Amino acid sequence: MGVCKGICLSKYYAPKGKRTYLSGGKRCTECALFVDWEGIHCPCCGTKLRVRIRSRPIPMCTYQRY
Repeated sequence: MGVCKGICLSKYYAPKGKRTYLSGGKRCTECALFVDWEGIHCPCCGTKLRVRIRSRPIPMCTYQRY
């Protein structure tokens, strides 16, 4: 678990339209790419896939308070 075996590059690499979180893509942080997979773990290395971005934009209402 946690080591990229290279399987994801040939079989599970996401098509161009699914390489964002907004279009339903999932990213493996260990393999460093978006994979086209329905499970919650990467089929290549077993790492949990990310389905959301790490940071979210700060709403404008927080700036108006200061």
